[in-house]
Amino acid sequence: METAWRINSGRIETFYQPTNEPMYVYTLLSQNGDNVTIRMNGTLDDDLQATLTLTKTLYEGTPSSTTEESYYTNKEQVLSIRNTCYAYCAGFEEAQLKLEEIRTNSSTVHDITPSTSDVKKAWEAGYTTIRYTNILLDHKDSFGSLFSTQELNELLAEIRFIRAFVYYNLTMTWGDVPWIRTASGDVDTYAPVEAYWLKSEYLDYGYWTALKRMGKAQTVTGCYDYELLMPIPANELALNPSMTQNPGY
Repeated sequence: METAWRINSGRIETFYQPTNEPMYVYTLLSQNGDNVTIRMNGTLDDDLQATLTLTKTLYEGTPSSTTEESYYTNKEQVLSIRNTCYAYCAGFEEAQLKLEEIRTNSSTVHDITPSTSDVKKAWEAGYTTIRYTNILLDHKDSFGSLFSTQELNELLAEIRFIRAFVYYNLTMTWGDVPWIRTASGDVDTYAPVEAYWLKSEYLDYGYWTALKRMGKAQTVTGCYDYELLMPIPANELALNPSMTQNPGY
């Protein structure tokens, strides 16, 4: 969510003020006193083009912890960021499905390259979703008192699930991708997902499937070949004679 902007080398650079996270870049068309006119050339989700006039309010310096905490003054602000997580997650899934559509079509199966725009769109939407979930998780102590204990626990579980869901799909699509655990994106948080999962105290959604995707399931867990698949419930086999149990069980 863009909350501030600055002019840099003829461009309007927007950012999220509490963490100084960059958002979008716009083209500066003209400036007259405190008013600037800019051109917006689309977003991750569409090709909308528009010309906007803004009132100049520059933010200087790195926001202090007081500034960060004061941003979360009501539930609506927190929930708006939660909603942003869902919006970018939907964009990520749409982009991922587009890649899968291309790959599963015999006439386009070989068309995906590192320069394919849909690859860039899916990757950026995924990590933008992760950035917003990290923003909320980083600042949970600042807004925790706004919610009841049950509400806060449900909100944090919801946010952690969105992040885990995106990481699961990133892993299934790209393999062992970077794991970014904080909104600031410090260098030491860019460990591969596999490395994070192996040392974590809890298992995120998709951990087991991702281990299988990366060929690490047997090494990490010690399971046998046949245990890579779960057994079909015995009662289901009894009800449906046409089904056969997975090998090994």
